[in-house]
Amino acid sequence: MKKEERPLTRLEIEAIIKKLGGPDKVREILKAGQQFVDPTWKKVMVGTLRSAEVARRVILAQNSVSDQADQILEQIKFDGFIKTINLTLVKVKSLNFLRDEKATTERVMINAMALGLLPCPPEAALQLLLQHPRALPEGESALVGMNPISPARVRTKLIFKISRNSLGTDTGHPQACWHDKHQWVFVYPEP
Repeated sequence: MKKEERPLTRLEIEAIIKKLGGPDKVREILKAGQQFVDPTWKKVMVGTLRSAEVARRVILAQNSVSDQADQILEQIKFDGFIKTINLTLVKVKSLNFLRDEKATTERVMINAMALGLLPCPPEAALQLLLQHPRALPEGESALVGMNPISPARVRTKLIFKISRNSLGTDTGHPQACWHDKHQWVFVYPEP
């Protein structure tokens, strides 16, 4: 049986404000949430790549692929369910971290979900490179907010890292720390 929700009391609200770092920090958090006025950075169609072999052949025709990214391709489950998804690009600093809270992979994912964002299917990274090859300016990269994948015979969990004409990887370890300037790609669900 689901517990009935009640409104927060004044004392509970004050305690939450204090825990978040005070009224100024709450205003900063609310202001950062307004960044999604135009949440769709890019739209991509996923489900068109049927296998790792097809993905590898198509991606390599236009992009460089690191060895570890190539190994991750083997682990992706291509379901063939074709749909269009909205992707949004966010900087770590806009994911509302509490004072003294480290921007770990785990916290980035949790904070992104708290803003209503969803993890990307791994195929989104591939389709972003194929459908929007100039999505990122030269010299910039973005981490793909996805469930980390372990390549065969490797114990490390990895996530895709994309840049112009390049598919690579970075650590997906939950406690890996990220700087404010790191960019992440997430799914922005349809309203």
